[in-house]
Amino acid sequence: MLTIDWWNYSFIFHGIAFGKLPTLVLFSFFGYLNGSLFEFGVMSAFASLFSILSSIYAGRLPEKFGRVKPFILISFLLSGLILFALSQVKEILLFQALYILLEISNSIYIPSTRILIAETYNRTDWSRMFARHNLIVGVSGTIGLALCSLLVSSIDYRTLLLACGPLVLTSFLVAFVVIKDPSMYIERWLSRVSRPIDDMETLSYWLGSKGFHLKPTVNMALFGAGTLIFAIATSSAFPSLPFFFNNVIFMSSSVIFAIFMFRSFIGAFSYVVVERWLSKWRDGNAIKIASFARAGLVLLIASLALIASFAPVVAIVVLSAVAFSWSLYSVDRSTIIMDHSPEGSIGVHGALRRIGIVFGNLLSGLIPTMFGFNLLFVLTSALFLISFFIFCKGIS
Repeated sequence: MLTIDWWNYSFIFHGIAFGKLPTLVLFSFFGYLNGSLFEFGVMSAFASLFSILSSIYAGRLPEKFGRVKPFILISFLLSGLILFALSQVKEILLFQALYILLEISNSIYIPSTRILIAETYNRTDWSRMFARHNLIVGVSGTIGLALCSLLVSSIDYRTLLLACGPLVLTSFLVAFVVIKDPSMYIERWLSRVSRPIDDMETLSYWLGSKGFHLKPTVNMALFGAGTLIFAIATSSAFPSLPFFFNNVIFMSSSVIFAIFMFRSFIGAFSYVVVERWLSKWRDGNAIKIASFARAGLVLLIASLALIASFAPVVAIVVLSAVAFSWSLYSVDRSTIIMDHSPEGSIGVHGALRRIGIVFGNLLSGLIPTMFGFNLLFVLTSALFLISFFIFCKGIS
């Protein structure tokens, strides 16, 4: 049987590249391209918009053809080539077009990876394996941010961006060797079949000892709505933070990369804790906690302007908490999608998230440009609270 340790190696170099990419692309866009925050938000929004269809089809194709490896390889190969081209352009429109293509190509591998985990391991191991995979990707991203923090003062943004292409192509070569397709696509089907039996067994335990609880009932329509609102809030509040730190708090680019490096480091190793916690928690609890916590955390980010002297330290603490909340949310969300979504609908949930990202990216550029960052943080806090109440209603 395929081991998680071997196939995860193929994501290390990809994780190093894409871990530093969001911040690096933003600084490149404002640096040598002289773009605006609004133009960056529009680019990010269209990138998410055009990747919606690819997300839907990418979720169907692995099950249709009974293969996941080809789609992971295609994603890595296209992303590596596009990243190389992205580092060479000097026109804003061409940069925007290539970035959109990059988001489309990178969205292909995500549903295939989830199916690979779900069909390789038993239902009881899913949360642990999702957490372990995210840990490896998170540590890789931390390495990428650390390299940028150390090198950004001596190497220009274009050169740092140029290095991302070979890293992703290295992941393509490793994936070609180590990834193997699951021999049978049966684990999720077994999970759906056994769910009524598990519920009856749990009910008998609960009636006998009152120490057990039924597995959750998930309204997937409300779950999708909560996912949409959560994604709008997330992609509104956080993508433009490097710009906020640089132009409002007046931090240097090396300090900003260091902040995101620490955030990535804490976020990566939080999966070790999450892996243990979620094995004992009821599905859905982590999602509710994450959405409620973020409502308060984004308001703390707004307060950084009042404590400029200590802003880097406070930013590390707050963003580390944000990263931890994402660990809770992402693992629990992946488990619920694998366990409760009908066959062939995985890509739909990815599309809902990307629709939220489209609107969020537009807001992340539009609102600060017209009204300032304070309104953006207040609005996103309210959206996280709304998602919390939707998740409470949809998961019972």
